[in-house]
Amino acid sequence: MYRLPPLRFLLATLLVAAVLAACGDDDPASEPLPDDPEPRISVDVSRLDFGEVDVGESAEETAEVRNIGDGTLSGEVTLSGSAAYELTAGSGRFSLGEGATREVTIRFAPEDEGEAEAELQIAHEADNEASPLTVPTIGEGRAALADPPDRP
Repeated sequence: MYRLPPLRFLLATLLVAAVLAACGDDDPASEPLPDDPEPRISVDVSRLDFGEVDVGESAEETAEVRNIGDGTLSGEVTLSGSAAYELTAGSGRFSLGEGATREVTIRFAPEDEGEAEAELQIAHEADNEASPLTVPTIGEGRAALADPPDRP
């Protein structure tokens, strides 16, 4: 029986391994599965504070919702609480791709004096924050100062 010298055996083994590696494996079942995309939510504010706003006037504040993860982040933006607050932009259902943002704007227009509270709620499927993510919203209506009478 013929035996290959050790160096030839090593070279033959390396050659066979190189040929097999070059051929590859075309079976998709043997390829690793890609990681499932995981959307993650981020909001740029922890609360919205309108301070004092004169009764009959209004002020607006904006919060930015961002998908900081992979895949698509879907959800819904709503507002609850005092009727002095109104969602003027960004309300309703949303779908954000990777890195995308949505601006949510709230208007505070007090009709009465005193403190008013609301809560911005962002329902979502991300697993890095509880759903709904809530942003407290506060403001105070104050009596408008009367204009001083004209002096001659």
